[in-house]
Amino acid sequence: TAVLMVQLSHQHLAPTDHAVAEYLIDAITPDGYLHDYANVSAEIQTQLAVSARKVRSVLSIIHTFEPDGVGARSLTECLMIQLNQKDWIGLSY
Repeated sequence: TAVLMVQLSHQHLAPTDHAVAEYLIDAITPDGYLHDYANVSAEIQTQLAVSARKVRSVLSIIHTFEPDGVGARSLTECLMIQLNQKDWIGLSY
């Protein structure tokens, strides 16, 4: 997570978005996944008084971080992020 926090520090985010990002990064497991997204998202929404859309929006920013696929909620999403980052496909996930 330290590497992700460094990458986050280079983003120009509003304070609320930054707080959401920190919360999401803290929930990413050592294997790079966000396994319990539904509960994490609900907790962020409650703790930070933000919408589910805001949480998803910030997560999409984290999906641009290295390594490709970090913060994915499933193997399928991880692979789609990696493919999109490499511009191998034009599909959205």
